[in-house]
Amino acid sequence: MKNVIAALLVWAACAGIASAKTYDSIPFPQGQESRIVPDASLPDKKSLPQQSAPIPGTSFVVIQSRGGSLLLGPLMGSANIKAKTKELADQSKGSGYVGTDIGAIATQSLTRIGVAAGTADGAYVLRPFSFAQQCEDGKMRFAVVYDVTGPGPKNPWRGRYSYHLPTPIPAEQFNAPSPEQVQQFVAEVTAGADALTSLIERDMKGALPATGKKVKFGSLDLQGNKMGGLGIYTMPETMAYENVQLIEEKDGYVIVRINGNPNATALFGGLLFGVHRMRRDAVHTLTE
Repeated sequence: MKNVIAALLVWAACAGIASAKTYDSIPFPQGQESRIVPDASLPDKKSLPQQSAPIPGTSFVVIQSRGGSLLLGPLMGSANIKAKTKELADQSKGSGYVGTDIGAIATQSLTRIGVAAGTADGAYVLRPFSFAQQCEDGKMRFAVVYDVTGPGPKNPWRGRYSYHLPTPIPAEQFNAPSPEQVQQFVAEVTAGADALTSLIERDMKGALPATGKKVKFGSLDLQGNKMGGLGIYTMPETMAYENVQLIEEKDGYVIVRINGNPNATALFGGLLFGVHRMRRDAVHTLTE
């Protein structure tokens, strides 16, 4: 048993647990004038999961967890996962899905709450992008994300709003979708951007609670890959997170707030931070 525990600890190191700051997901600051400006660039590397990789020329960031091995050790194992993720990202740049202009769709949606281009000085900067997670079940799961950083050079407010698309895409179909499949994907991204615009509007008005019902919460949209080594694995369908704030559950959707480290690897919660909206049937664990 000691050898198994030691091996799993080595695997944890191999998976690259980040040491960066864990952020509390707290409501948008109130009592001050809040101007938001969109920015088409991706968040900086410290705001994205370790071992992730952007798809060149797009607003998509790929996440996958294959390539680690106890035999490689922690540093080489982590480097191998990162290399395989970059390889997948480079292979994906010709996909019809990633031609979807996340920035343009988000910018159009944000105009209905008065968000428009402008100088970033003294403003909250909103960067729209998408996570593309290759999961253990052979499907790609996508989230539209609004990453927001407040003004000021020291400890600015940080927020993240994620809408998880309801339709997973088989990995083998990802690089060669039909025009109809791309059309459906664009429709889901557009609906996601509108949902996020409504979420941030509610948060700015103080209408999105800081806390709700404290629950144990799990979804493949947040963690879609197995964890372990030496033939002993915890499958993603059984992984769940404690102390998640369930803010809302209605009309077949849930909204949760989760504290987290956006620079952790995906296996160790790199997708958790912020406010999430997803279909209830995409949640495998929701218990008090």
